[in-house]
Amino acid sequence: MVAGEDVAFFKTAVTRGLLADYCRRRATGEEISEVIRGLEGGWWDDDEHIRHYDKLLRMRDRENIATVALATKLRLTNQSRYLPDTAARAAAKNAEVDEPWRKSA
Repeated sequence: MVAGEDVAFFKTAVTRGLLADYCRRRATGEEISEVIRGLEGGWWDDDEHIRHYDKLLRMRDRENIATVALATKLRLTNQSRYLPDTAARAAAKNAEVDEPWRKSA
């Protein structure tokens, strides 16, 4: 996501700080995901393991929420790059698209 941006995009100290926070949050989320993937089978039969799994999922969710917030502040997400008028035009254009799932066979 970041590699596609011009280096000048991150020219201010504030932006570089946000970028560092974004990278840390992404790395932490990936580490938590690795721990979750590494859990051995049979854990769902043990209440203590279920609590541990649930705690890991909540930790990862917090990291994901923080990552999305930072990506938005850094204007890395497509939605954060839309101006209100552009977003309205895009929504209107999408409203005119055929909905094949609604057509009868």
